[in-house]
Order: sequence, then C-alpha cells, then structure tokens
Amino acid sequence: ISATRVALLPANGSVTPLEWLNQLPAVFGSSPDATVGTCSDFVELNRGRPPASFAGRLVYAASPQVHDSDEVAIIQSLEGQDAAVETARAFAPAARIDVAPITLKPWRPSERSAPTDERQGTLFAAAWLMGSVLSLGSAGADSLTYFECTGERGVLLRQDRDGAPTALPTLHVLSYLGESNRAPLVSCASSDRTKIGAYCVRRGGGIETILTNLTAQPQAVRIAGLPPGTYRSRILTAAGFADSAAVSPEANSLELPPYAVAIVKAATR
Repeated sequence: ISATRVALLPANGSVTPLEWLNQLPAVFGSSPDATVGTCSDFVELNRGRPPASFAGRLVYAASPQVHDSDEVAIIQSLEGQDAAVETARAFAPAARIDVAPITLKPWRPSERSAPTDERQGTLFAAAWLMGSVLSLGSAGADSLTYFECTGERGVLLRQDRDGAPTALPTLHVLSYLGESNRAPLVSCASSDRTKIGAYCVRRGGGIETILTNLTAQPQAVRIAGLPPGTYRSRILTAAGFADSAAVSPEANSLELPPYAVAIVKAATR
C-alpha cells in the first residue's frame, strides 16, 4: 500500500491511539503525512495529547452547543475557540492545527440523524460563522472546515429533488472569504470584540472591511483609520450582500442591524 497522507480518527469520538501512529511504517513501508486527533471536541484531544514532537496534522471538531443553546451562549463560546487553538499549539508546536468540522450542533459520525439547528439558514448563523473565523484565524489555526455542503446542516438547501438549491447566508460569507483568500490582510481591531468583529483586506487598490454585529441589538460602529474617500456598505441579506447606505467620509460611521455582516469598501464611480 502506498500513501502520502492518511487520517487516523476513531469513529467513537476518542483520540487516535499512539500505537496507530507507531504502526504506520509497517503498514505503508514509510511514514505518510498523518492526521490524528478526534471527531469529538477539543476536550477529548486535550485529554489524549499526541507526543510533543508530532509534526503531522492535528484535528478536532468544534461546536458552540456542547452545554447551552441560546444565542447569547453561542456567541460567548467564540471566546473559547481561540484559546483551544493556542493550547493545541502549545502542546504540539510542530503540528498543523485543523479544526473540522465546525458546526452549530455537535457532530459525531454515529449521529447523522441528530436534530438539526433551525438557525442554520439565518443571519445569526452567518454572524456566528464570521465570529468563529475571526477567533480561530487570529489564534493561528491552519485550516477550518464549516458545516456540510447541502441539507439542513449545510450552506445550500435544496427544497426538492428537481429544484435549484438555495444559497444560505453562511454560503455568502464563505464565498466572500474564498474570493478574498489571497488578498493581503490589513491590521485592524475592534474596541469590543464581544459585540463587533472586524476583518480587513486590501483588494482592488483599496481596503475592504468586514464588520459583524455579534449581538441581538443594533450597533453603531465608527471606523477609524480609513483613507479619505467615499465608502459604501453592503449588508448581508438572505439573498446575498446588497448595497446599503453610504458611509460618511468624515465620521466613517455605520449602524449595523442585529447579527448583521457588512462589507465596507471604497465606492466605485
């Protein structure tokens, strides 16, 4: 058997046993790039840490609803996502940290029929997604895998077998992040990251800022440090990012509706 990469993840949610790693050379005649960890959450991985010298891929799943399911608790769980990555990096400094899958409801291979979250197709889910990307990305996670492709746990919802699938708000966020994936990041920060998430890139000769309202109340946001000019915002709706109001070139201010995701960029003539 020849392989360049192999994933070793127990289906029962436990952590990859060390002896599985030790058996790789005997099975493959070499030591392929190994993905180890757990299909469960970070707590399981932390209980069964790999050797400090492990230099492969380390994976664990993430969900905000291990304990509570209300919106406030789900948003507050974002504060722990970066801490998990930082802890994993501390005990496996040479490993690649992959967080997958990241879902609203806890994911287990044996629980495919588990209840889904009715908020999957809402703007709340899109705001939580953006907050999660900011939290995990800022902590240095190497890759993130969110949701499923289609269905009630996915980013596309097919109403019937013959109909075209409907793109959910989460897909619009992921699409934008994919489009801007190679754009240079611009340093930016929120004065209160529990309420507003901020992500900035340089695209098309200008700076684009993605703002996320992580609360159930409207939030007034002032953007400081943008170059002089006229800016417009595009607010995420169920149908995608739609043109909204002009952003004051003097105050650079914007009011975000509850759980809104907005792109602010220089206006084009």
